[in-house]
Amino acid sequence: MQRSVLGHMLPEAMVCYLENYEPDRFAEIYLGEFDTPEAIWSMEMRRMMIERIASHLGDFTPRLQSNTRALYQYCPIPMISFPQLDNELFCNMYYLRHLCDTVLFPDWPIREPVKLLKDILEAWKAEVEKKPPTMSLEEAYTVLKLPKGANGHEEATVRKAYFRMAQKYHPDKNPDGRDMFEQVNKAYEFLCSKSRVTDGPDPKNIVLILKAQSILFSRYSEGQYPL
Repeated sequence: MQRSVLGHMLPEAMVCYLENYEPDRFAEIYLGEFDTPEAIWSMEMRRMMIERIASHLGDFTPRLQSNTRALYQYCPIPMISFPQLDNELFCNMYYLRHLCDTVLFPDWPIREPVKLLKDILEAWKAEVEKKPPTMSLEEAYTVLKLPKGANGHEEATVRKAYFRMAQKYHPDKNPDGRDMFEQVNKAYEFLCSKSRVTDGPDPKNIVLILKAQSILFSRYSEGQYPL
């Protein structure tokens, strides 16, 4: 998200692919179906992204049609979470589940082994230090001024509440609202993500990290990159 305006709309892997390859290669991935160590992307994911963007901008189209001088109340689009990536561990520029699958992807090219190793070690640290979320459902609803319901709220209801609060506290309109604006974004992303079910380190991710390290040491320890 810090590297590209696309960071809220595309998976991090897609942003990395755009950075590391030519635009034509990226377009091929974006318009196709891919399931590799560097890109997991499908027509369903593309459709979901387009729908989320359309929903984010939905109220502006009818206003513009009725008044050509209508102004769009800027509100940054929240990060889109793709269910297809819920169980994936992305590190450096690779999905480790695929990178470690030496049957389907034997000897997949690794651009910067040393950097990948450093990032894997950072991923290890982040995983073992993973803690339950700092926000609860009740707290998120309170921030967005939604009633606390046993069955939760529909996505459209949460989105409308987010737009209303984000526009009210956006720093461009409310210089004193930055802290509250950040809380609103945090609450919305929490409600739209799977982070609320995280309860600590994931053993599957630990195994993937160890496998990735093993692959790096076996392929590069005696080669050009001393590990």
